[in-house]
Amino acid sequence: MKTFLLIVSCFILLSCEDRFKTSDPVKKDSFTVLTTADYFYSSDPTEVVLYNRTSDAALIESCEKELLFLRDRKVDGTWKLWYQASCSNQVEFLAIPAGSNYKESIYVSKPGVYRYRFVVFFSGKADPDTVYSNSFSIE
Repeated sequence: MKTFLLIVSCFILLSCEDRFKTSDPVKKDSFTVLTTADYFYSSDPTEVVLYNRTSDAALIESCEKELLFLRDRKVDGTWKLWYQASCSNQVEFLAIPAGSNYKESIYVSKPGVYRYRFVVFFSGKADPDTVYSNSFSIE
């Protein structure tokens, strides 16, 4: 009986192995956007972290120190533009230095599955990149 319990315990621990991994989800030499959770309540802000692991500063459009972004919503299995942050003043750029992070809190009130899009400019590169966040749910 002790052997059986030992074997069952080992299988349980092995099946949970992925839950305890603590590796950094951000790839080296990349610009990554991740939310701090996969699920949020509509009364709480979504926390978005922009990780700049490139060797250059990243420039993100902003307005009065708030990031400008697009938010897509998954509708019938397809991503659709749902919201576009705009600016009534002059658009500025927020610089995220190489090797650093920037965190922003953004409210989403309607339940659904979403993702963020940011237009990112890098020094020495003429055209911007569009960087997508992971998908997340609002309940």
